[in-house]
Amino acid sequence: MQHAHHSLLVKLLAEELKCAPSQILDVELQLCDTQASTIAGAYEDSAVRMVALFDHEEVGSGSAEGAEAPLLGNCMRRIACILGQGEEGVVERAMNSSFIVSAGK
Repeated sequence: MQHAHHSLLVKLLAEELKCAPSQILDVELQLCDTQASTIAGAYEDSAVRMVALFDHEEVGSGSAEGAEAPLLGNCMRRIACILGQGEEGVVERAMNSSFIVSAGK
């Protein structure tokens, strides 16, 4: 049977599940990085890194969970306050020095 997934992934899953790869018809996975966070980068940059993945792009960015929702800005404001950087304009300056990538399948 031809899988829609890479053969190595199917093999690893079969080993973990103790079954034959041919017994796996399809998969739906949600993978989470379990490694501890670390300060990284060429200069051990201590800046806050943020990645936002939105699931409502196909039905509209304006939904409560879409890219135009206030979630991202609210998170940035909360992080700034927790780090003692809650002064006026800090979030706006951070957003202006950030970059956004919009990618879809």
